[in-house]
Amino acid sequence: MTKIIRFGLKNDTQIVAIPCLETNYIFLLQRKNKAICVDVGDAAPFLEYLKKENLPLLAILLTHHHSDHTAGAPQAAAATKAKIIGPSEIHSCPLDEVVGEGSKLDIPPFSFSVYHTPGHTKESVCFHEQEMGVLFTGDTLFAGGCGRLFEGDASDLLFSMKRIRSLPKTTLLCSGHEYARENLRFAACLEPENVDIARRRSFVEKAHLRNQPTAIAPLQEELDTNPFMRFDQPELLERLRSCNLKGPKEVLAYLREKKDKW
Repeated sequence: MTKIIRFGLKNDTQIVAIPCLETNYIFLLQRKNKAICVDVGDAAPFLEYLKKENLPLLAILLTHHHSDHTAGAPQAAAATKAKIIGPSEIHSCPLDEVVGEGSKLDIPPFSFSVYHTPGHTKESVCFHEQEMGVLFTGDTLFAGGCGRLFEGDASDLLFSMKRIRSLPKTTLLCSGHEYARENLRFAACLEPENVDIARRRSFVEKAHLRNQPTAIAPLQEELDTNPFMRFDQPELLERLRSCNLKGPKEVLAYLREKKDKW
C-alpha cells in the first residue's frame, strides 16, 4: 500500500493522501491548522495523522454511501467533533448536512461546489474547491478509469463524465482508489498507439516502485489517457469502428461492460 503523501497547492494549502483499507484514500485539504477530509473508510490511520499533526478537523465530506468510504466517519466525527456532510443516500451514519446538485459549502478557509455525478451510485457527488482548483471524485472517476455502474446506467455515466470534462483543464482530480495501473493497462489495449497513455503508464509504474499514490492527476491528463473521458475522440472511435456503436452513450456502455469483464 502507498504511503502518506502531501501535495502542495497555493496559499499554504496542501492535499494529504492517507491510504487505508486495501486501495482506498482518505483525502485532507489542509491549510495551516485547519482541515477538512473527504471519505473515511477507516478512522484509525486518519485519526493517527490528526493526532500526530495536532490538527483540528472542520468537516467530513462523504461522496457516496459505500462502506469503504463511510465506515470510519462516525468514529472520526466523535473524536474530532467535526460535522458529517454528504448526499441523502448515506444512511450508515447521521448526516449533519445533506448536499446534492448545486449545494454550496462555506467552510472557511475553504468553499465547495457540489456536483451530482450519478452512475456508480444514484446520488454520488463530487466536491469542487474552486479557489484551489481541486475536485474530489470519490468513485465517480479514477485515474485512467471510472467506477462500476452499480446503481446507474450509461446515460448517468455520460452525464457525469461531461460534467467533469466541463471543468478547467488544470483542475486536480483526487479519486478514491489506487487503480491507475490496471486502468491504464486497459486504456493501452484500447489505444495501443496513444503516446500519452504509454508515458503515463511509465510514470505510474515508477511511482508504484516508490510506494507513491497515483490517484491524483490534472483533468488534462484524464482527457489524454482515460477512455471514459475520451468517449468521443476520433482516435478511440476509430479503434471501436467495427463495434458499430451509435453515439457516446453506447460507447460508454461498451467500454464499461468490456472493463467489467477485462
